[in-house]
Amino acid sequence: MKGSRSALVLLLLCSAVRGLDAQVLYGSLTGTVQDASGAIVPGAAVIVANTGTGQSRSTTTNATGVYLLADLLQGQYDLTVTANGFRSYTRKGVEVTVNTVRREDVHLQVGQVTEGITV
Repeated sequence: MKGSRSALVLLLLCSAVRGLDAQVLYGSLTGTVQDASGAIVPGAAVIVANTGTGQSRSTTTNATGVYLLADLLQGQYDLTVTANGFRSYTRKGVEVTVNTVRREDVHLQVGQVTEGITV
C-alpha cells in the first residue's frame, strides 16, 4: 500500500512539472540587408550596441543577405550596418525583449563609405 502511494505521488509530481514551459532569458535580432533596388547585400557588417550596458555584438550577413544576433539581453539597442560602396545605416532604440525574435530589415543607400544615415 505504501509503495502504491509513493508511486501515485511521484506520478502527480511528474505531471505537474511537465506543464511548466522553459523560460528563455534572451531575445534575438534578425533581418535582411538589401540595397535600394532590393538586391541582397552579402557580407555587410552588422553591429548592435546595448544602450544600457554599452556592450556590443557583431556579425555579417550571409550569402542571402540575412543576419542573426541571438541571445541578446533584453533592452534598447543601436543597430549599425555597413558595407563597401554603401552609406552606413544606424537605427537607434531597437527594443529587444525576452523570448522574442525581433525583425529589422535594412535598405542601404549607395554612397561613399564616409557617408551615413541615422534613423
